[in-house]
Amino acid sequence: MSSPLLDALSQVITVSGGLAEFPCEHRLEAALPPEAAQILGVRDSVTFSTVATQSDCTLVSYNSEIFQHCETLLGDKGRFVSFAVDYSGYLKQSGFEKLIRETLIPQNGLLRIGLSTPAWTPYCRFNVAYTASASDKRLGLTTFWLNGLTQVPGVSVGDALFWDSDFIPTPDDLQFAPTPLMPLVEHIAHQSISEEISPWCQSLRRKLDRDQRRLTDYYQTIIQEIQHKCQKKNLAGEALDKEMSRIDATQLELQSKLKDIQQRSALTISAEVHSLLVVWLRTVHTEVELVRKKQKRHLIAVYNPYTQIIEPWRCQLTNLPVTKFFLDPQMNICQDDLT
Repeated sequence: MSSPLLDALSQVITVSGGLAEFPCEHRLEAALPPEAAQILGVRDSVTFSTVATQSDCTLVSYNSEIFQHCETLLGDKGRFVSFAVDYSGYLKQSGFEKLIRETLIPQNGLLRIGLSTPAWTPYCRFNVAYTASASDKRLGLTTFWLNGLTQVPGVSVGDALFWDSDFIPTPDDLQFAPTPLMPLVEHIAHQSISEEISPWCQSLRRKLDRDQRRLTDYYQTIIQEIQHKCQKKNLAGEALDKEMSRIDATQLELQSKLKDIQQRSALTISAEVHSLLVVWLRTVHTEVELVRKKQKRHLIAVYNPYTQIIEPWRCQLTNLPVTKFFLDPQMNICQDDLT
């Protein structure tokens, strides 16, 4: 049985266009493209091992330079993965009008239903890595689905990914560019991250409140002692002015200390898309015309056979999925009436 470390190295080599096989336990023989061999710092024909006593092999460990070079070798490979799912069932192509009217309900406009046609729809699963820093640090990964056509977040692909045997390569005529989605992805990721770290943020706030209270109590005790001294000794003139200056200095020091711990407790969040999975599903697209007064807008309603529903549209103010909605004067879909 090969080691997990050599298994991972084998996958990196394969993804990079090389060949790898296990002649026996703890040994991995590999044939590498010249460029990959140069990045890893080895010959293009090499045997790797996790056993130090095998002198004819290149030793690999979790701390070895080879694993440090693997990230360079991979580059962006694996960060963007795309495939399609072959739908073997019957895909109906009519009878959607009633379902659409029961699902997508404009509160101040009309729907006109057009043609329905089978079509591929890209469903995107974004994995966003983030670092939240305050007086403590938290690392995490938030994941969410997004319909790449309608830009509706939180959609479901149902049981589309249940059978690996249904997976097929993405047809050559299907192209997907995630760049136009990135502003929306950033907004959704920010909402998701905020929800995930909310309990942690509440804990940080309690700690900050506790630290501020202890600090304030400590300095207030000093001030009270100075005031008590002035009263007890009945100070006046220059002696009283000196003690009053001490109180002022103590209050300034307290404000400085409070500002310092507030700055150290300030929350900063950095995030970036770690990886993207695009799954193309066979769906049905129905042309829909929204009408409000003399204005019109054309949209697509998507029927997903894996969930057997008409998918919601997206509120363009909150980016939340909506089925009942209002149309503003610019024909934007809104979950609340803004007219």
